[in-house]
Amino acid sequence: MKELKVAILYPKYLSANGDRGNIMMLRQRAEINNVEFKSTDINIGDKIKPASYDFYYIGGLPDEFNPIATKEILKYKEVFKEIQADSKTVFGVGFGYQILGNKYIVDDETCQIECLGLLDFFSVRKNKRRTGNLTAKMTFMSPNYLVGFENHTGATYLNQGAIPLAYVDK
Repeated sequence: MKELKVAILYPKYLSANGDRGNIMMLRQRAEINNVEFKSTDINIGDKIKPASYDFYYIGGLPDEFNPIATKEILKYKEVFKEIQADSKTVFGVGFGYQILGNKYIVDDETCQIECLGLLDFFSVRKNKRRTGNLTAKMTFMSPNYLVGFENHTGATYLNQGAIPLAYVDK
């Protein structure tokens, strides 16, 4: 039987908007496909060991970056580049997604937070919250649509040459 080893980063700090539900869904999909699912919570102070996991989950925050979680993740910038080079999966939701980019602009470019730089984009905090169901047309995969729920104040901007996973159409 195949095995999927999942690291859940800093769940005490990064567990907003149903993040545990995302892990439950991943576990269920693994079991449906006869894959043994093993998850480990990585807490502040624990070492991130690239060879130990196949999948890294970084959850969300209510609206702001958490300085404790942000500082801890950024300590492992080179480790995340190694994880990426090894073609392991890093999945981010909300904050977890934003920190995968190059930077997060909090307030009219006067406050910027350096991020991991694994993906070629940056995020900007906006005043208006976007909330609701959505569909997005995939750019290079089949099936052609993603279906999800959006609830955040950030906007993402791709840098020149970056290709999106999908374009939101509804």
